[in-house]
Amino acid sequence: MTQLRVVADDLPEGWRLVEANERQSLESELAREVTTGHVLQGLTPAAIATREDKDDVLFFVTGTKSAFAVVHLTWSEFTPSWPMTRLFSSLHAWRAEEEIGASATAPAERMERQEPVDTPVASDRAEEP
Repeated sequence: MTQLRVVADDLPEGWRLVEANERQSLESELAREVTTGHVLQGLTPAAIATREDKDDVLFFVTGTKSAFAVVHLTWSEFTPSWPMTRLFSSLHAWRAEEEIGASATAPAERMERQEPVDTPVASDRAEEP
């Protein structure tokens, strides 16, 4: 069996390591949701981390070129395309995509938090005396 050691510092912001008492539940839910034709069918992924604001789980997958899978568990719907799954060849590739996604939303979040600024607006109308 392949061993993998991931520490909290390996994870992008917004992700946390799976705790021992929740690992079995996440892996069982994935097994329940994976149906015939799903990319993870026949594999036994191991839960590593969860995203704090979504139902996304990072799994380590052996027996395939894509060693990592991020799965958006539905907790209900199962079809070959659900649960939605993104595959990665390495932890580094996954982290890079997560960081790009986070930086794409960061400017909008920063703009929402800024205080409004009063800016004079030029007008084509002549001022009335």
